[in-house]
Amino acid sequence: MKDSSIIKLSLITTLAGILSLILLCQSEKPLIIQPNEINLTHEGLYVQTQGKITGLTQKSTLNIITLNNKLNAVSFDENNLNLSKNQLVIITGKVQIYQNKPQILIRRLET
Repeated sequence: MKDSSIIKLSLITTLAGILSLILLCQSEKPLIIQPNEINLTHEGLYVQTQGKITGLTQKSTLNIITLNNKLNAVSFDENNLNLSKNQLVIITGKVQIYQNKPQILIRRLET
């Protein structure tokens, strides 16, 4: 094979792989689960949960939302979220462990 043919084949294969990864990431469906059911075994999973805000801490680049007095959800966003206690929210994100407790790193928040 000529060098130009190998380069073209490499580019086509690379672009096809990147496109496949983009499509897979967009089609990832979250596990729908209640806040009180999330535990250490869910670490790394992409989940969706809903509940009432029972605690809210907002700092310059950190927002911590407590749902149903059970679960913290964290957003590292420079903008303060327009939220209040007792508000119902739907949170989608990845479960991570912080101080031996599960929390959600927020990817999407709906009110």
